[in-house]
Amino acid sequence: MIGIGTLIDAAAVVVGGGVGILIRNYLPKRFETLFFQTVGIFIICVGISMTGKMENMLFIIASLVVGATIGTFLQIEENTLRFGDWIKNKLKSNGNFSEGLSTSFLLFAVGAMSVLGAIEEGTGASPQLLYTKAFLDGVSAIILAAVFGYGVLFSAILLILFQGSITFLTMFLGDFINDEMLNGITVTGGILLLGLGLKVLDIKRLPVLNMIPAIFVIAISLWVKSTYF
Repeated sequence: MIGIGTLIDAAAVVVGGGVGILIRNYLPKRFETLFFQTVGIFIICVGISMTGKMENMLFIIASLVVGATIGTFLQIEENTLRFGDWIKNKLKSNGNFSEGLSTSFLLFAVGAMSVLGAIEEGTGASPQLLYTKAFLDGVSAIILAAVFGYGVLFSAILLILFQGSITFLTMFLGDFINDEMLNGITVTGGILLLGLGLKVLDIKRLPVLNMIPAIFVIAISLWVKSTYF
């Protein structure tokens, strides 16, 4: 069944997030800052690991600029935060709901396993990578929900939309995907995670969600490069 890997991944986020919220209720306030810092450092480490094999730097820089321009025009970050605030008000939830929603979605969605796993499933192969990712995301969701609260659970909705879109695009465009594109997507995602880590650590407030289109821009630009040049 196409998409089952993403659904299992999202379910793991919800279950892990639920466990984290239970922990949060018994978590002394003095530990929250420590948890924030731990999450921020972890995100930066993941981002650095993804940027280890950087190629086509000019394409990546250009894609980040173009992607950020598109995202700013579409107000992706602002609309996502408004969506989070709307849900927060409906649930009468306390805590960093919108920040938890955006942070969790970025961590779960822009990693190499997310993109590669969704592509693997789109080719019709067994989504083993997404099954592994589901376990890791479930564990991560426990920590994130203990810090951010209910926003982590609702990030599963955005995760389904993002990974599902890649899976279904791969069903029609799988023959065009090559290793150079995958490397560019991975490195670009790593750079976004570095920005997210700085944001979580409150070092620099970057509109990382507005940069999300860069992932699609780098994929298209490298496909054009490999096809016509």
